[in-house]
Amino acid sequence: MIKISDYSLKVMKHDGSIVDFEVERLQSGIIKSCLEAGVREVWIAEDIALSIEYALMQAENQQKYFSISDINSLVIKILEKTGYADVAEVYLRTNSTTEVKYISDYAVICDLISKHLSLHSNKLTDIASSVVQASEMLNIDEANPSLYIELAKFYRDRQWNQQQNRLALDEVDHLQHINSSTTSSWLLHRRDILEQLNAPTIELINNRIIHIAGISQLFPAIKIDFRISRFAGYLELDIPITEMVMIPNFNQIAEALDDIVNAVRDLYNRSSNKGYEEVDFFADYDFSEEELLKQKDNLLELKDGAQIPVYLNVSDMSAFACKQMFSTWPEAASGCRDMLSFLEKMLNFNIFKIIVK
Repeated sequence: MIKISDYSLKVMKHDGSIVDFEVERLQSGIIKSCLEAGVREVWIAEDIALSIEYALMQAENQQKYFSISDINSLVIKILEKTGYADVAEVYLRTNSTTEVKYISDYAVICDLISKHLSLHSNKLTDIASSVVQASEMLNIDEANPSLYIELAKFYRDRQWNQQQNRLALDEVDHLQHINSSTTSSWLLHRRDILEQLNAPTIELINNRIIHIAGISQLFPAIKIDFRISRFAGYLELDIPITEMVMIPNFNQIAEALDDIVNAVRDLYNRSSNKGYEEVDFFADYDFSEEELLKQKDNLLELKDGAQIPVYLNVSDMSAFACKQMFSTWPEAASGCRDMLSFLEKMLNFNIFKIIVK
């Protein structure tokens, strides 16, 4: 579960600077590539961006630092595997590394892979040396930086033997894989979910206080919108509204969210085996028999509806704070997050990420 106060994915840019991972920015880049490629299904951008964020958060990397080139490579891989090769080509062209050629010099290569792969100390010097030696053996005097970066990734993976990080990327493949015989984009249609919900939940949905999307095959996730400003109007609360007035009413929302998640997980468990082919993701890994069984168990858990990540989007929180709490934004953001933590505690499931806007 990602606490709204300690979300810590970091990205190393091409110039070596470290910035926060922004799923919205990644989504925007994919949408632009879709439009340029003439693909109308721009909804895939959100699912791909969320799936990458989810996979990176599962990686056994305590610092949660990832290079921009690794993320872009993953976007391209998912687009290609899900039938959007034209979009992948556009994304590659618009997000590729600079076309300037680098010479096969140790200092230059060392600086390049340090910026792109966040390597330091002995690991950096060892891998840089291996890349330079490989370039000499191949008679490469100069090349596009992407070649050196790919060589460095190869030696990094072999040296570090980072099975868990590579497994996280394969989890994305597992989550993204669409059965070629299936024409529908949805694993669960919204209408099927609505049929399973109780009357109080339906009332909140009809009043546009809660919105639930269908579950796509591209990235199975439960995405719920909660419009807190509409909820306050529905309750006919006098303004200015305080946290102490609002929090007791969250019980209504918590019951509805529990109802939605239980319904989705039940439906998902009944249909999850229909949308995927069985793929051996571990054929290329040097696992012991014990490790192999453990890793396969981890992936099998993702087929369980209880493992589907839940996203809660509170898209009108800033409007609620300004218009109904008489506060200012973003000054009120911290207090609003604290208020939502009370809602989170009322739930019978874990939220993977709360998005506050």
